[in-house]
Amino acid sequence: FALAVNEGNTELDAVLNADVEFEDFVKIGDIGDHKYAGTFDGKFHCITYNATATAASFGLFGGLSGTVKNLKVDGTITTGVNKVGGIVGECFAGTIENCYSSVDIIGTAVIDACYAGICARCSAAGVVIRNCIYDGNIDAPGAGNMASIVGWAGDGCNATVTSCVFTGTINGDAAYPNENVSYTIARRPTVVSVSNCYYVNEWVTYNEGSEQVTEEQVESGELCYMLNGDQTEITWWQTLGTDPVPVPFSNSKQVYAAGNLNCDGQSADGSELTYSNTKTQDIPDHQYKDGICVNCGKIDPSMAPVVDGFYQLENADQFVWFANMVNQGNNTANAKMLEDIDLTGVDFTVIGTSANHYKGIFDGNYKTLTIELNAETSSWGLFRYLDGTIQNLHLDGTLYTEWNKVGPLVGEIFGGKVLNVACTVEVTSGFVAVPTVPSCRTVSSQAASPAPTTTVQPSSVGRAHCRPSQIVLSLARLR
Repeated sequence: FALAVNEGNTELDAVLNADVEFEDFVKIGDIGDHKYAGTFDGKFHCITYNATATAASFGLFGGLSGTVKNLKVDGTITTGVNKVGGIVGECFAGTIENCYSSVDIIGTAVIDACYAGICARCSAAGVVIRNCIYDGNIDAPGAGNMASIVGWAGDGCNATVTSCVFTGTINGDAAYPNENVSYTIARRPTVVSVSNCYYVNEWVTYNEGSEQVTEEQVESGELCYMLNGDQTEITWWQTLGTDPVPVPFSNSKQVYAAGNLNCDGQSADGSELTYSNTKTQDIPDHQYKDGICVNCGKIDPSMAPVVDGFYQLENADQFVWFANMVNQGNNTANAKMLEDIDLTGVDFTVIGTSANHYKGIFDGNYKTLTIELNAETSSWGLFRYLDGTIQNLHLDGTLYTEWNKVGPLVGEIFGGKVLNVACTVEVTSGFVAVPTVPSCRTVSSQAASPAPTTTVQPSSVGRAHCRPSQIVLSLARLR
């Protein structure tokens, strides 16, 4: 199979029907014309391989633009080169899901390593890594710039790392000279969104969207239960007493909690819960008001109808609901306004977090959205972090800020698009420093009918990162 892929049959699909000892190792795919573009389903089986990496972008899959799922990988890689990953060397808009890596990486060189237990480098937009665990060890005392899940991410890749776990160790040079330092889960958090991730041993720098846990939480089943959130969708299992760590494989057993449970599956009063593979009680139902649970904040997915893939928003309650849905993880949701919406005096959360940049399409449908915002910190706007598209909108209202990098529409834009937007928000600033517009070498204006191309002003977008972004804004007033 590996030879067939490397000869050009890159879209072959494969299913692994047994554990495999890959003795005469040949990596699958490369970073040139033979990136693996098919679907490889491990069916919860394990591939064990031991290899010496002599060239960069090395892993079981050298280059990936397809999908690898339901696979365990074990073994050892010895390397004196960089960009080495336990499962994937370099990922190009591919997906790695439900995978378990125990691969040890032994680095022998003083090098900017970009090592990782799952994927060494993400190199194109749209890389998705979810429900993966690394419990191996990276031992490269002379090397630096590593992480457990993603060793490096290129400009504009906008990768997402969701519900991943690191229970192994990294031994390297934490002070290796490079401005892009090591991180526990994934390097370059400006282009990699991390959410619902956990680790036992912190390595150099903490990732927002991750949380440290103890070995006791791992062994007891508590971490497995935490990974499954409110337990409505089970993606992690652990046969207690057999599996030392949670696994993304359904052939292990589900973990249940017992105690005073809230509707989100967590403790209702902070008391301790116990965990087992036996269900002893049910989780209470959510109590929704205006589409949001009054007890836990969970959103009601039926609050707004969906037409042609877009949630239809007609009032302030539905807009607040949509913002909460995005921030709870559904950051690719699309929405269309059917009526003018006034948020004056309405308590709502701005859209997008550092772990969940908004990546969908928000279509104002040429309606007016009126806001009343008070910036709580820097990088603030109606859409706080944008990787998606905002279009056909008239934004009106007021904004007060004492922070920098603040705009009524967008706080920070990462490769997104703002098209056909008229911003007439009055901005009052108490910021004491001299305001500046950050450098943005690759942001361009793009005309889009029916609105004309106009100018970008600092009160409309707080900060545009130096990645391909297209912005068309009409009017902003600064008072």
